[in-house]
Amino acid sequence: MICYGLLQAQLSRTHYIPPITAASDNNAIPQNQYLHISTPNENPVNVAVNQVGSGVINYTVSNTSPLEIYIGIGDNTPFILPVSNTASSVSNKGYIIQSEKPVYASIRLIAGNQNQAGSLVSKGLSGLGKTFRVGTFTNLKTFSSNNRDYMNFVSVMATENNTQVDFSDLPVDIIIENNTPLSTVLDAGESYVIALNPAEITSNRDGLIGALVTSNKPIVVNCGSLNGTNFNQNGRDAGIDQIAPLETIAIDGQEFSEYIFVRANGFDAIERPLIVAHYDNTEVWINGDSSTGSLLTNVNAGEYISIDGSNFSTQSLSGSNPGGNLYVWTSKTTFAYQGIGGTNSEANQELFFVPPLNCKAPRSIDNIPLIQSSGSGDVTFNGGVTVVAEAGAVVSVNGSPTTAIPQNVNGNSNYVTYLIGGLSGNVSVVSDGQIYVSYYGANGAAALGGFYSGFIFKPEIASDAIDVATQELCIPFIELSLGSEETFDAYQWFYNGASIAGATNETYIPSSPGFYQLEGVILDCSSVLSDNIPVSVCAGDYDNDGVNNNLDYDLDNDGILNVLESNCDFNFDLSASSGPYFTSTFVSSTANTVAVPFQGFSDQSMLLSAAPTVGTILSTTTYQLSFDAPTQFRIEQASAAQSSGAMEDSELYILSVPYDETVSVYNPDNQLLIDVNYDGVYDNNITSFTAFEIRFKLNAASLATGGGTFSFQSQNATQFEIKYINSSEINSNEVAFQLTQSCRAVDSDGDSITDNFDLDSDNDGIYDLIESGNSILDADQDGMVDTLEANDSNNDGHHDNAQNPVDSDSDFVYDYLDLDSDNDGLYDLFEAGIGVNTQDLDNNGQIDLGFADG
Repeated sequence: MICYGLLQAQLSRTHYIPPITAASDNNAIPQNQYLHISTPNENPVNVAVNQVGSGVINYTVSNTSPLEIYIGIGDNTPFILPVSNTASSVSNKGYIIQSEKPVYASIRLIAGNQNQAGSLVSKGLSGLGKTFRVGTFTNLKTFSSNNRDYMNFVSVMATENNTQVDFSDLPVDIIIENNTPLSTVLDAGESYVIALNPAEITSNRDGLIGALVTSNKPIVVNCGSLNGTNFNQNGRDAGIDQIAPLETIAIDGQEFSEYIFVRANGFDAIERPLIVAHYDNTEVWINGDSSTGSLLTNVNAGEYISIDGSNFSTQSLSGSNPGGNLYVWTSKTTFAYQGIGGTNSEANQELFFVPPLNCKAPRSIDNIPLIQSSGSGDVTFNGGVTVVAEAGAVVSVNGSPTTAIPQNVNGNSNYVTYLIGGLSGNVSVVSDGQIYVSYYGANGAAALGGFYSGFIFKPEIASDAIDVATQELCIPFIELSLGSEETFDAYQWFYNGASIAGATNETYIPSSPGFYQLEGVILDCSSVLSDNIPVSVCAGDYDNDGVNNNLDYDLDNDGILNVLESNCDFNFDLSASSGPYFTSTFVSSTANTVAVPFQGFSDQSMLLSAAPTVGTILSTTTYQLSFDAPTQFRIEQASAAQSSGAMEDSELYILSVPYDETVSVYNPDNQLLIDVNYDGVYDNNITSFTAFEIRFKLNAASLATGGGTFSFQSQNATQFEIKYINSSEINSNEVAFQLTQSCRAVDSDGDSITDNFDLDSDNDGIYDLIESGNSILDADQDGMVDTLEANDSNNDGHHDNAQNPVDSDSDFVYDYLDLDSDNDGLYDLFEAGIGVNTQDLDNNGQIDLGFADG
């Protein structure tokens, strides 16, 4: 099963979870930590959990059977980096989770002798970005040197190699633990943590709030406090979460942000929304917008306001008055967090990231696993959810409409809010309109919580095999569908950019290869489009050996390599735009200002060059070569003879063939990352992949020419195209590839079956396998080698023990093509006892074509 695209923030096929850190005092040291994974899918979903530095473990998860993984205990686990180790990057902490269908992922923990608790909810692919603003507790209390159980932090994980990460907009006098530098370069999977002890200096108390985190490639960011507080006394708790980048929270065509916060069980001083400005001159209004509300303040980039809980529709100076709400409108895009109380105790707090309102928010959360627990057998919490829903919409919890009384929102009559407590087990919240769901729990002095919905989502295309007996995800065995439990008001499928008449259901069976896209229509909002997904025909497996035709070195399994059964004497002089057997063209984008975007050479190598990308305008060069007849080709990295054109990790590549053809990549040493789902995430450990379009990049900082072991192969193509994208905004780059093999089929006996598929290529009645000297490999005498699977160590479709064809009479014609292989004047057909004047009426040494022919 392969799924494509991004559904919503938390529900995703891919999750990155960087490690966090904690104060080293006994009242803060983490105890039991658990990774929770759940899914709306009723059928089992395969999930690969990569504990960075330790390897991948495979699991299954379903809607009724969420996955709980025990991480460990203490301040040195896969999720916790000891604060003493934050001086440099780490490559053995955190998690990368990949699944065949979208899942939710979160981590929960208890700490400080069960006096603290925290929860972090992964934002999935919507957590990836390049611009973030940090939030923590405000830590208003007066600290002494004895207060060693507080710690503010921000942690990042890189998703690509050679990622530059910078931290800025920080007070100049802060004291950073271990003097960790504010700039670093990370490779994929590496993490980096900046930590501040609020007791060190006054600026450390809130010094990370509003800090700007930027990168040149997508990263994921966690932040918060372990421990911290929003009060001015001695109570403290954990407040941790993964946050979303500016790219996710900014709404197309809208400059402002708006939020609705729902009050939990704390008193006014700890029930505090936190608004962080990203732009100068940002106005913050409550109970309405700039025309109808009340102006609280005007803040500049990096500044924040912690809004007192007395502004909620329900208030309490010292007690618990839950369920009230607060509408906040900001004149420019802002980052928002919410501090809540699990009870009316200052020792019982939590902090999490909050998404802005958006009509494209999801309608279903299914499910929040074990809402009453940090983990099985651990502390039990009083579980509940807060819900922001459209006014008049039906809200159901675990399949039943809620009986909770909706609360109107002062300043925005389009929404109502709910506070629903007393929940346990796996909790689903579903509505017929957009919903924003957070959960909370309390136990004694510990509280946990997190936001499970509200971020922008778009349709995701899932690809299923029509027949369970056929697992190929290609035409004609493929069905496309909406890849989740999420629904829209209407649907429309598109093929190569044009709407398909009558294709208005959640599912569609494609009959033609090309690009497919699904539009989901949301009434009173707008439509949203899925990614544009290539859907290919099947490459085929002619000899049923488990190796597709593109990668099979022996297509008919007769023990003879295809290159020996084909004409491979073609050489294309790419220094010219055309020549015998081919024509070629190249184009470059407007951002590509290099003088010579493409150079071809007589050794069939090609050098593609591109200037730096300018903002969102990509700098590209595209080279296309068309054959005058179907050709089997192989493309590899250019040899070391091509001194320039090393591959760099700032480059992207797309290799394609016409829609109705296929090309396969063979990547035995994991040198390439390949986007097998066309979701912009380049997947690791992909040995082979087949489609008409393959998107890939380097899995290293650089690879000099001659170092590549990967190849791209097509068995029968009329054209190929290479698109080279230089994503660097600083350097011009170039890359060199080489056409290392070009073959065309031959039909030696004129029987309309080409030799690479013909078990008797000379039609003399003797199998090629026997005439090539490999009869020992064919015990059942069917003309094909036996037990190939057990004797194909490199999985190329060719028997490991098959010898090269023999030429018994040294006449430069292999026996399997020689009608008189011993040159004794008698046809092999006669010497084989097939008979004279029975199947060879014209006595030419070949079975006449009117008879059965292998």
